[in-house]
Amino acid sequence: MVHYNQTYAKTIQQLTLRPSRSILVPESKGSSARADGAAPTDDPLLVVCLRDAFFSDIVGLARSFWNSNEGAEYINQLLIKSIKSEDGSSKSSGGLEEGFTTQESIQLATADKYYALSACSALFKHFEMTGTAMLSRSSLKIVYMPPEGTIYLDASAIEHLDLLPFGDSNASATLYGLLNKCRTPMASRMLKMNLLQPLTAVSTLNARLDAVEELVEAPELRHAIIRSLKTFETSKLDVDRLIARLVSTHKQKRGGRTDTQVADELLGILLALRSSLHALEQLKLSVQGAKSPLVRAIGGILSDAELTDILDILCDSLNDDIGQGKGSLHSRNAKVYAVKSNCNPLLDVARKTYDENVEDIYALAKEIGERHGLPLNLKLGGNGFSLHVKVEDMRSKPLAAEFVDVVRDKRGKTITMNTLQLKKLDRRLNDSHNEVLLLVNSTVRQLCEDVVEKVAILYKASEAVALADVFSCFADLAASQHYVRPDFSADTLAIKSGRHPVLDDLTTGHAVPNDTYADESSTFFLITGPNMSGKTTYLKQVALLTIMACVGCFVPAHFASFRPVSAILTRLGNDDDMESNLSTFAAEMKSAASILSLASPSALVLIDELGRGTSPREGLGIAHAISESLARSGAVTFFATHFEDLCETLDGFPNVSSLHLRVDVSKGGKRRDGGEVGLDFRYQVTRGRDASTLNYGLEVAKMSGLPTSLIDEAAQIALHLDSQKVPGERATRTKQAVRRVRTMLKYAGQLEQISRSQHMDEANLVELLAQLQAAFITEAADCLGISADGDEVSMDE
Repeated sequence: MVHYNQTYAKTIQQLTLRPSRSILVPESKGSSARADGAAPTDDPLLVVCLRDAFFSDIVGLARSFWNSNEGAEYINQLLIKSIKSEDGSSKSSGGLEEGFTTQESIQLATADKYYALSACSALFKHFEMTGTAMLSRSSLKIVYMPPEGTIYLDASAIEHLDLLPFGDSNASATLYGLLNKCRTPMASRMLKMNLLQPLTAVSTLNARLDAVEELVEAPELRHAIIRSLKTFETSKLDVDRLIARLVSTHKQKRGGRTDTQVADELLGILLALRSSLHALEQLKLSVQGAKSPLVRAIGGILSDAELTDILDILCDSLNDDIGQGKGSLHSRNAKVYAVKSNCNPLLDVARKTYDENVEDIYALAKEIGERHGLPLNLKLGGNGFSLHVKVEDMRSKPLAAEFVDVVRDKRGKTITMNTLQLKKLDRRLNDSHNEVLLLVNSTVRQLCEDVVEKVAILYKASEAVALADVFSCFADLAASQHYVRPDFSADTLAIKSGRHPVLDDLTTGHAVPNDTYADESSTFFLITGPNMSGKTTYLKQVALLTIMACVGCFVPAHFASFRPVSAILTRLGNDDDMESNLSTFAAEMKSAASILSLASPSALVLIDELGRGTSPREGLGIAHAISESLARSGAVTFFATHFEDLCETLDGFPNVSSLHLRVDVSKGGKRRDGGEVGLDFRYQVTRGRDASTLNYGLEVAKMSGLPTSLIDEAAQIALHLDSQKVPGERATRTKQAVRRVRTMLKYAGQLEQISRSQHMDEANLVELLAQLQAAFITEAADCLGISADGDEVSMDE
């Protein structure tokens, strides 16, 4: 992976998304630890960044390992071959996979990607050198995903947008917790990676939304898919992991493991794989008759003849009535009887001996229990059979001398023990079990070889299952919560009555809806309001709705249209950075510098109260300078702040708009002038600045329980400072002209966006047009200095 810019933003992002035990870098003087144990010196910049940011081993490899030609050859050798159709042409997966996946497309896409191919060469040479993995030819799924195919989320966005649960955080209070009702682990992993890397290709997103829409409108189809996935859920089948274990284990050098241990593992994999293939048959039947291209593509993959061939291969050698065993003994018995007897004439004899040994062990356990008057339970663990008895059943009787290896569990409720005779029989049982495995070893190995030859279709089938699972989850949520399908436009972000998805779920649909609109004429939004009014929640809402739309999910709103987004850049947290020895303000400036370096017209920027970590005057100056830079960049920016003076200093920019969170004043509190007031937070975003003269900070302080005397003194000081301000002059004609132009462009853009909408019903359309008309009349009148009813308004009122 090469640097995206001089801050290595893309590299750091990918390593954050995929935590690694080791990171490979070209060998240099300081790229790896020195033999004498001293700290490395003269590290390259990237190595310094990696060592500071991640708790991974930095492994330096000789530069000869980084060879682009050898990297391309490794890909050609290991990449699964394209599935051939009846006419001999290569078949794709019907648009299921993102990026380049076939041998031809990867070769074309990476022809000039010197660094990517060199990294592949180093990676596979490292595998060979360390023996980490032994891979067969044409057995590995490789995808080339260009960085421009996904939305870049900076580290702050990943941490503070409540995308995923971190540490002890409540999983249900995250977007992943809301969306992840998946029945398969493959789908859960796909959903997580999609949330961390939302897609940018509108055609792909519309194809996903078509599939979700069909499942929303056809509940019978949706429920049929959900029922067919129950087998994966109850049996905990993870096809991706099965394939990975199969591909790596059957070629792996023993490394201290015996043939019987390898055969035992492979048998478990094959039995689980056969159960998965039977479950695929059920899913294939459930999607028959679907109309959307992606759901039909899923059915096409699951109907592939090679899946039937693999199932036939397994059924020809494995007994039909043997499935995955649950529990240690049942799992062992399933493997003992998995292979059909015709593979070896001695197999029946070995199995009979195994059965007799199992019967002897159970008979011995029964005899010991009767002899000592103890209700013993016989259990098979990692160290063989052992005897278990509850402490309460001992009736204070001492254990006989024949019991050995006596251990009481941590809770003190159960005693585990053994006897010499039981150990002897257990060793005899292990010998008979190993004999069975040796007799079937060659058959199992051949089965694995035959399956690996067709592994390409298993990779595609696994992804088909994951997509079907994710789509059914999205559709189930959309149908139950009345979400709407989002649109995509070239230059407009328009959300009507959008709701914070996680808050909407936690409050059972009682989240306050808010509108959002941004286009080329209005890209920078200053959001003011007191603490607790909902500024941060609104910022997160905009980002989360964008991410939901860009993973192919419906969104909680009456209408939503999103513009292409290349990056979501945030500064939402206000904590210091102890690891980097940065104060709150220094951490703010570090984040701001990163945002400014990546801001572009296709970026979405969210900033919450920047500059409050230093003095008010300096904070205001820095906030203005950064705001001005972002306003000039064209990035759609939502900037929440308590610096209300920014509304004045940025008023000359035609693309800057002011918003505030509505707070109603009611009786019950205390104003600066002694009047009785109180605060009623409405959590509604309203256009323009807040015209109230109430000091909201003092009201929030009073609500928090500060002493009345302290509040009164603070109010007097605030009143005195307000009286020192120079009265503001009447807005100049230039500013009035700018406001008029900005208003006209804004509403013209909104009308154009509405005319392009394809998914709004007539009732919502009429309501939206009426609201736009009323808002336009109010703003136009304000720009002209008259009231909405035609009366002239003085600037002093």
